[in-house]
Amino acid sequence: MNILVKSFLIGLVMAGLVFAWFDKFSSKQIMLPEYNVEHTVWINSFEKNNETDLYRTANLLEKRLKGIFPGYEMTHAVNSNEQGLLLKFKIKNTEDTLFTQEILSSDGLLEIFEMYTVSELNPFLETMANFNTKKDSVDEKESTDSSLLSELALNKPDLLIEPHYSDLSAIGSVNLKDTAELGRLLRLPQIVKSLPNDARYCYGSKLESPIRKGRNDKMSLYMLKTRGREKAFLQNDDILKARLDYENYGPIVSFEFTEKGSYVWENLTRLNINRPLAILVGGKLISAPKVSEAITGGRCMINGDFTVAEARSIALMISGQPLPARSTVIETKIETIKANKPNRKLLLPFAAFLLSAVAAFLVFKTLKA
Repeated sequence: MNILVKSFLIGLVMAGLVFAWFDKFSSKQIMLPEYNVEHTVWINSFEKNNETDLYRTANLLEKRLKGIFPGYEMTHAVNSNEQGLLLKFKIKNTEDTLFTQEILSSDGLLEIFEMYTVSELNPFLETMANFNTKKDSVDEKESTDSSLLSELALNKPDLLIEPHYSDLSAIGSVNLKDTAELGRLLRLPQIVKSLPNDARYCYGSKLESPIRKGRNDKMSLYMLKTRGREKAFLQNDDILKARLDYENYGPIVSFEFTEKGSYVWENLTRLNINRPLAILVGGKLISAPKVSEAITGGRCMINGDFTVAEARSIALMISGQPLPARSTVIETKIETIKANKPNRKLLLPFAAFLLSAVAAFLVFKTLKA
């Protein structure tokens, strides 16, 4: 058997081993489908007859998409009597519909607040625990009672009032489908009295697209300390610039404060050493870092197990102005396109074949010489 044949066979064997390894350990198919997502968005102004805000909002949404999804299309479908603007966005090669909806509907408002910890909310947690036990004592006959308490006791959200082991700043979690019911529950006089006067709740969780496997329908519940302020201590105007960055653990968002923002940030961190601070974007908590010392220099980094696209979108939103008009996704369509090209993982077995064959040929040739 000559050298070329031996080298060819060795290359085939190595390519086969690499391919078998991928086939065993990779959950992806060799031919992957591609997805195009089309969102219909309705933009309406908070003020009547304010057409400027409508087009400013449309431009901000375009800027967001351009920075995250280079392959997107936008068309102005309807503009009726200055009451609103109907747009259609088509985003190519993406399957994460929840993420794209959030990009198009989030107002992008940055808010940094102090937080209440679990130990400071014992009266609230005890009230919730007592309320939970009442569920078993309320039967359907009592549901004729007009009180909201009886109604919610029969349809109580599945609220976990113990802190998460992975997120000690959260006071509990609730099913996504039960958030409306929980909102009603937290407005009950019995519950309101058990909370500090300046407490405000918010959610923060990473939800997966329905196309993906292992979707998480739980949302974490947090309690903010507003100190009676309507606006947060720090907002978009206090950010000088923000960008996507990388650390050893993955993508992060790094940003710099303005001179005024740096002063507020330093004092806020000094007052909250060994406590968490809440960082919200669009009303959703994205990170709750625990402060170890006062932070000087006007710089901050946010990590929250982000994907590259998520970190880039956060940087784009907090470095710009919040949307001046309300943006609502009213329709979503998903188009599945069959892949016309093989997955890149086929390239590795091919490369293994070439390298093995060439190496074997050189070795055999050297030995023969």
